[in-house]
Amino acid sequence: MTNQMLKILLFILPIFLSHVVCSQNQAGLSKQSRKNFQLMDDFEKNKTLFKHDSFDLSEISVDGGKAIAYHSEKLKYKVFDLMLSGETEKIHYVFYADKNSTLKLTKQTEYQYDKPRATDNTIKERITYYSIEKHSYKAFDAERNQIKEPDPDKKNKIDKLFEKVVNKK
Repeated sequence: MTNQMLKILLFILPIFLSHVVCSQNQAGLSKQSRKNFQLMDDFEKNKTLFKHDSFDLSEISVDGGKAIAYHSEKLKYKVFDLMLSGETEKIHYVFYADKNSTLKLTKQTEYQYDKPRATDNTIKERITYYSIEKHSYKAFDAERNQIKEPDPDKKNKIDKLFEKVVNKK
């Protein structure tokens, strides 16, 4: 095998493997969750088609917060991107909703620091997805594997935060 072929193989192999892993994880999703995750994937591809408005979330987070509301005339959904700051953590929420602002999917990324407001922090990152299905929700880890016993209060917390943000805009 030539060096050129080896380079091409090393370039293509990780892409192929990530596609296989993602496809396998998608196969275990319910029809509704798969549809909800498609909103997120579609937004990443079409983000340039969206207009956006930014606003402050100081009444939601004492240490500050910002939000960006994305909307498009062409696409039938909205996206709300929030960053809430705390002394030892930041929480990043991305809410995906239909045109009527009905929440479909939430991506929550928690960044926890080992020291308050220090520049040399060690950061722990945890991603959790919450897919809304009728009147309940399903939780998934970063690889989109379902979490068997999610926090039972999480849906209410997410719903309340989402309502505050939607009503703020």
